Amino acid sequence: MAASDPRLWLVEVGHTRLKRAQLAADGTLAMAVAESLPAFDGWAEAHAGARVILTDVRDEASSRELVSILQRRGVRWTRVALGDVDLPVAPAYGSLGTDRWLAVNAAWQMHERALVVVDI
Repeated sequence: MAASDPRLWLVEVGHTRLKRAQLAADGTLAMAVAESLPAFDGWAEAHAGARVILTDVRDEASSRELVSILQRRGVRWTRVALGDVDLPVAPAYGSLGTDRWLAVNAAWQMHERALVVVDI
C-alpha cells in the first residue's frame, strides 16, 4: 500500500461514469478525471488514507461495489446524499440528483443572486 494521502478528493458517481477531483487548499479543483470503476480501484489502491467526499446517484445496491473498493483500499469516505447537509438551497423535490443539488448550491455560493444552472 502507498503512503497515506492527506488530500481531500471529491467523487461523484453518475449513471454512466465516475468522476473524481482533487480539492486544493484554496477550495478550487486542482484536477478532475472521469474514469471507470476498475480504474478508480487502481487509484484508490495508490491513495490509501485519502479522504473522499462521495455522492452517488445510483441506488444503494449499485453503490456497494464502490464502497467495497473504498473500504478495501483504506480510503476514508463520507457520503453526501440529497438533503444530508444544511446548504443554502434546499432540494426542490425528492428525485433531484445529489450531483445537481450540489451544483446549484455551488453556483449560489459563488454568486448569491438569482441564476440558472444548466446541467447537460
